[in-house]
Amino acid sequence: MNCENLTDCFKNATSINYVTQGETHEFQKGDDKFEMILSAFEKTIEGGRPMPAFAVSIDEHTRKDMQSGTWLEFEFETTMEHNEMPFDALLVKVQSDYRGINIIRKYNGKYEGRCFYLDLESDMNDLFETLKNLSASNKK
Repeated sequence: MNCENLTDCFKNATSINYVTQGETHEFQKGDDKFEMILSAFEKTIEGGRPMPAFAVSIDEHTRKDMQSGTWLEFEFETTMEHNEMPFDALLVKVQSDYRGINIIRKYNGKYEGRCFYLDLESDMNDLFETLKNLSASNKK
């Protein structure tokens, strides 16, 4: 399925993997936490401007990087495509002061190849705080 607008692609996700310090929590579409994360993410990227991405992902390096920090992986039921670049999932690192998002494509089980980039109108603090609160509620 082709996504004309990159920001619209995320609406088609069927699950979200929330990865924090290497620990993964999976939320399925329809779950309250899935909807909460997606809503916070959509607010973060609203008005975001696609820019040329200079990054290229190398699978083993990306997997190593995911062992620390906060990440969101949006998985799709079918292979999606944007700008002639296919993906089965999109991965983003969430850091409160980031004002742009490098979006890593996962295709055929690997985080490899060219990335997408969104220049944000604001930082990622609200999304970061939403995820931090979600982590705190998971520990209760």
